[in-house]
Amino acid sequence: MSFSADPPVPANSNTAVSYESALMAAGWSLIGQGAGGRVYHRNGDGCVIKVSEADLCYLAFATYAQSNPQTCLPTLTIVHHGNNWAVIHIEMLEPLNTINADRVLTWWSDYITARKNGLTLPAPTDWSALANALGLIASSGNCGFDMKSANAMQRGSTVVFTDPLF
Repeated sequence: MSFSADPPVPANSNTAVSYESALMAAGWSLIGQGAGGRVYHRNGDGCVIKVSEADLCYLAFATYAQSNPQTCLPTLTIVHHGNNWAVIHIEMLEPLNTINADRVLTWWSDYITARKNGLTLPAPTDWSALANALGLIASSGNCGFDMKSANAMQRGSTVVFTDPLF
């Protein structure tokens, strides 16, 4: 992933808060946040930076996504992980449109039904295979698991699951 100018180096900060201060001083703006992390973007860059604090389930997802590139996963790089915080560079994605949000909702319902009833998993098969892999990670890491539309974005017209573990 490339940036128009290199972001601050996480190793130069002792905490997530100090790193986020360095990001803002370098022109990065907070564009989103959740329970365990915040996302920063700088105009002109095609990537975002997520700063995560002690969110082991998100880090398990990010590690999986980094090691198992798939079209339905974001392209990302974990650039720092230590001292209860992490920095992840992630490709810039767009919010889901209504059509893709409906596709995810329908697929998730069909996936749950198929799993409960021992039926063939629904298409898209790459989503179902991903759900199986992430379900195993969730159960072994004491994480929750939910591949709903609120946990997805899109790259062009392609659905990309961004944070299905909690």
